[in-house]
Amino acid sequence: MAVLILLGAKQIVFSQSLTITGSIVEKTSNEPLEGATVALYQKHDSSLVKGITSNSIGSFELTKVKPGNYFISVQFIGFSTYTISELQLTENKNLGIINLELSDVFLEAVSVTEEKSLFENKLDKKIYHVAKDIMAESSSAVSFP
Repeated sequence: MAVLILLGAKQIVFSQSLTITGSIVEKTSNEPLEGATVALYQKHDSSLVKGITSNSIGSFELTKVKPGNYFISVQFIGFSTYTISELQLTENKNLGIINLELSDVFLEAVSVTEEKSLFENKLDKKIYHVAKDIMAESSSAVSFP
């Protein structure tokens, strides 16, 4: 009888569906960060379990999570990654306010240029730009033997 009760209790625990909540803000201004990525990983093999982005007020909610050992990574472009390396989940968990700091790594500027294509299609005609043709830059017909 005791064995059946223990097996039943184990079944209830493992079929639980838990929720992880929290809010993400910029550390110095306390402004909410919309679109920050929250990823939940299995602790034992680092496999991704679930992911979500924060809403317009910086809040997030990971639902239907099974009890277990996890870690969480919070990322946002231009900010340092925030990691909770040990999260043992046995009940619903509110992580509270997560403060992200601006990253010290800055990317260099990128210059985007556009070149006119060799052909241009208009409604009533097709335009051929001779100056863009590679043959226009090469030798003339006189130089060929």
